[in-house]
Amino acid sequence: MSRVAPRTASQRAAFPHVPQRKCCVCGTKAAALELVRVAFPKGAEPCVDTDRKNAGRGAYLCRSAPCIERAFERKSLERALKFKGNLPNELKNQLREIAGQTRTVPQTKTNSGAASRE
Repeated sequence: MSRVAPRTASQRAAFPHVPQRKCCVCGTKAAALELVRVAFPKGAEPCVDTDRKNAGRGAYLCRSAPCIERAFERKSLERALKFKGNLPNELKNQLREIAGQTRTVPQTKTNSGAASRE
């Protein structure tokens, strides 16, 4: 087995290391900075990790709207984060805004059926 020679300082400067991550929905590999990180800290709700420094389990998503919607439909994000239950609507709205969508999920359910019966 041959050893690979260590990189020189000029090689490191010319080709810096770029961390690669994989989207938990579509499996596309990309630079970590191109993907959205969602963190699930212990004892807290999942949140978008903009500075990538939050502790806890993390999952990466593409910034595309179809990929984010697929994550909600298939519960890929919950599975990757090992989160029991449904994701908070605030998190879903944040991810949709990042994807460029402006559609929001209502925070509370209204009883519109009762008003139409009267």
